[in-house]
Amino acid sequence: MPKNLVINGNNLELDGDKLSIFGNEGFVDGESWTMNLQDGEFVEVDPTPVSQDIESVISADFIDGKLNKIHHIQMDPNTALCLYLEGRMTCKDIRDAEVTEDSIIFRAAKFNTVDGEKIFDLVVLPEMKYAHATIDENGEIV
Repeated sequence: MPKNLVINGNNLELDGDKLSIFGNEGFVDGESWTMNLQDGEFVEVDPTPVSQDIESVISADFIDGKLNKIHHIQMDPNTALCLYLEGRMTCKDIRDAEVTEDSIIFRAAKFNTVDGEKIFDLVVLPEMKYAHATIDENGEIV
């Protein structure tokens, strides 16, 4: 990712390699992930990919016969930030995101599932009770 790239916006900012989503910031420093979880202090966090957890949920929906009900993947800012740190979001994804006061939508994220590669929009909400979930057209958890 170019170190001089800057994207400024409400609730979504990219400055070089530091991404901010609803005030949660993070960047990759060598092998380490560093995040500021709105408490004012940056801390090193475990670089465990969250995409595997999301893919497991999608695959479970497939096994339960509910894959066709998934409209999008809903997640909290920390999960979206971890996807970026994991390398699953590109500068283009960030630049093309639809940002509102209440949500950020990243279009066409690809996930590997037991039924092959699937593409879903990612909807990031500033506050959620869970890290991520598959959501149907009515806004209900699949």
